[in-house]
Amino acid sequence: MPSFHFNSSVKVDRISGQELKAECVVLSTHRESRGWLITDVEGLKICQAGWADYRKTGGGALSGEIPELVGVEAFLEAGPHLKRALPSKEQEPIRDLISECIRGLVQAETFFFKERGYASAAQYDSYWDKMYLNGCYYYSHLDRVEKPWLDYVGYTQRSGNLFNRVHSVVIYREEDGCYSLNASFIDSFHELGVRLGMDADGIVLLSEASYNRAPDKICWDNTRHLGNLLGLRLSDLSKKELAARAGGAEGCNHLVDILCDASQAMAEFWTP
Repeated sequence: MPSFHFNSSVKVDRISGQELKAECVVLSTHRESRGWLITDVEGLKICQAGWADYRKTGGGALSGEIPELVGVEAFLEAGPHLKRALPSKEQEPIRDLISECIRGLVQAETFFFKERGYASAAQYDSYWDKMYLNGCYYYSHLDRVEKPWLDYVGYTQRSGNLFNRVHSVVIYREEDGCYSLNASFIDSFHELGVRLGMDADGIVLLSEASYNRAPDKICWDNTRHLGNLLGLRLSDLSKKELAARAGGAEGCNHLVDILCDASQAMAEFWTP
């Protein structure tokens, strides 16, 4: 039987002709929380930001808005604004919720790129090829990629719901006192998973990854990095350290996301 669950879901909807809503919900054995953003379409400027904790260990329901984020562009450079608006360690879970909303909006842009000012699909692809150059294995080897991003997606028209993403982690206690962890990442464009075997103290003894959907077949090469986790406890590593172990610029950002989920789940599971 599972000993611990962690799930995170993100969706982006067009709620009117000129407004988008991004929402992230975290549901785990220990907590249930939600964060959301409402932005305009053209500039992705935040009109409203808020959060709610419905259930968490050691505390009851709390909620609030984040007026400091109003007017901020919910895009790649929003990180410093988030840290200023939510600077404390205690606010880090809220910051993570809002950060996931922003990442959802970045991915959803695929379906309103012309309203963002791009004249063509080729111009939009070119922007990301330059922006993420050497940012992951895919963008570090564009000469080997068979299709540009929008050719992979296959269409650019979508209304109402624009983007969906679900992360899931389940930890099982085995009969010998060791643990196994299964983690998955599935969204409108990707699907991959990780399986870990750990001893009673959370030290990784087995580590493997698999891909079902990704923009190019070279993404499958990232499974080779999982051996770098053997002998480590994921919850002891920062996101930067996990990213380095997962290949850095020769790795996969979404694989790092899964490992960060696994690390967070392990930290929650082993916390008394």
